[in-house]
Order: sequence, then structure tokens, then C-alpha cells
Amino acid sequence: MRDFWRVQFRLRTLLLAMLILGASPWLVVRYFEWRENELWNALETAKTQRDAEITNWRAIYDGMQVGDASDAQESDARSRYFAARAQTELAVKRVHSHYGSNEDALIKAAERRKSRKAQSPAQSMNK
Repeated sequence: MRDFWRVQFRLRTLLLAMLILGASPWLVVRYFEWRENELWNALETAKTQRDAEITNWRAIYDGMQVGDASDAQESDARSRYFAARAQTELAVKRVHSHYGSNEDALIKAAERRKSRKAQSPAQSMNK
């Protein structure tokens, strides 16, 4: 007679294993979606901040030409713009490092994000 390894599990152990094995793929997918969303949100936030700073710098520069603003205000606005621009470039580098230098992959990822964003309000209304 052969001796087989006899493995006994309790119901609680089996249920826990089923939970871990069943939920793990879902959690991994959600994590990667969350990570992608963080990259894209950081990029959108940086672009918005950069656009606001360039608008502010232009307004202060125009005011300086008329005499309503000082050189210090213009210098401060310029430095804030270049700091926001550096943040935008950093966010773009992070997106490119995540997706690689393939332009098609980047376009597909942006379209996928746009479609996910369009679906999310419809899904929340159905719940």
C-alpha cells in the first residue's frame, strides 16, 4: 500500500483560501487602475496649475507695463510659473516612463482612461 499525503483542511481554511485566491486578481487589477489614475490625475493637476500660473504671470506682466505691478511681483509670478512648468514636465516624464516611448500605447491608455471616466458616472447612477 502506498502512503499518500493526507491533507485535511477545515471549512474556515478552505473559505479563506477561496477568498484570497478569488479576490487577488481583482485587487491587482484595481491597484493598477488606481496607479494609472494617480499618474493621469497628477498630470491633469500639474497642467491646470501651470495654465493658472502662466495666466497670472501674463496679467502681472501686463500690469507691470502699465505701472500697476512691481518688478518683484513679476519675478515672483515668473518663478511660480517655471516651478509649475517643472512639475508638469515631471508628471509627463512619469507617464512616459510608465507607458514607454510608444506613442500608440500612450494614446490607447488615454482613450481607455477617457472611456472609464465616461462610464463611471453611469455606473454610480445604476447602483
